[in-house]
Amino acid sequence: MADLVHAVTKGLWLAGACLGIVCAGCDVNTIGKAVIDTVAGGAESGSPPPPPPPGVAAKGSTSSAAATGTAAATIDLYAEDQGGEQVLPADKAPEHAPLRAAKKDTFYRLSNARLNERGTLLLIDYDRVRDGMSGVDNLAVRTPDGDIDHVLLMWPLDRRGTLEIEQRFRFRRTSGLPKDAEFYLTTGGRKVSNSVVMGSMPSTTLARDWTAAEIDSTTVAYRNPNRDLTIGEDTRFAGTAGTDGSRYLEAQGMLLGIETRLGAWDGQQCIGHLVPVFKRDQPKLLSDRVLAPEGYAVGAMEVHAQRYVNALKVVYMKIKPDGTLDSSDSQASEWIGYPGSGAPITLGGDGRRVIGLNIRQFGVVDGVALIMQKKSS
Repeated sequence: MADLVHAVTKGLWLAGACLGIVCAGCDVNTIGKAVIDTVAGGAESGSPPPPPPPGVAAKGSTSSAAATGTAAATIDLYAEDQGGEQVLPADKAPEHAPLRAAKKDTFYRLSNARLNERGTLLLIDYDRVRDGMSGVDNLAVRTPDGDIDHVLLMWPLDRRGTLEIEQRFRFRRTSGLPKDAEFYLTTGGRKVSNSVVMGSMPSTTLARDWTAAEIDSTTVAYRNPNRDLTIGEDTRFAGTAGTDGSRYLEAQGMLLGIETRLGAWDGQQCIGHLVPVFKRDQPKLLSDRVLAPEGYAVGAMEVHAQRYVNALKVVYMKIKPDGTLDSSDSQASEWIGYPGSGAPITLGGDGRRVIGLNIRQFGVVDGVALIMQKKSS
């Protein structure tokens, strides 16, 4: 078996290099806490592929931080700053430059990268400088020749602390821990910390603006949950607690329908997957779709649920000139799934706009709630 790396920080496991993972205090057969991978080597079995090498800008670059994507000006997407670093325009950045941080991202300040006196431990101090809804995926380690390793982080960082990386395998281009290197944190290909340098580096890595296509793909409501947890009011959940909910919403729009796939879990027939529909021309993700008639929108939902969500019926209401819904003018879909003999749970129905769904699903749909326009608005 190839050499292994073990790294631990308070509340965090860093990774092993091969198929077996060793962690302090754990059985040697523990698998999957975290992995380390390299770009040239490819992803290890069972781990996601690492991001490509980042774009590099020489020190003293005068790159502009202005957004260049046409959609960027109309979307409140970016974080306020990139940790004091410059940002490359999308059309002038190297092909594989990391994306700049999004407004939802947690952001960290890294400092004081050093080796311990024996040269056996890499230490990097960190402080959380901006709270967000996303965690951290990787620690990028870049050496002077441009080569980069990615350490996949599987546990959340504390508000502040020190990364402690004990090296028991060789980096691809160095023997032991590097003496000259750049370090930064990433999530989803976005750079979510400043760069910190140990030793000497001829250049540092700058993030870039998002292209219009990247903005569109990342801000589509039905694909991107939990963009803003303060918008709307959730109804009660129908179903069991299950996993944490994913809130899909269109703040200025309306829920027009749903897509479903049937499934089963632990011998119980239920809704296997659920996708909200906000636009009539929304591309299909699932084959079965129900949609409100023209001039109507989803105003309520009836749900049969035991341990999981077993069946759904969508209630459409007439859209009034002021944008609210007329509960006295309604139509309903057929039951979708496997309705039981008991009375269903009714969600919504008070005439407010339904702007999304909060869905708890892991394997199958554990629970669902409607996201309503706030009463105060």
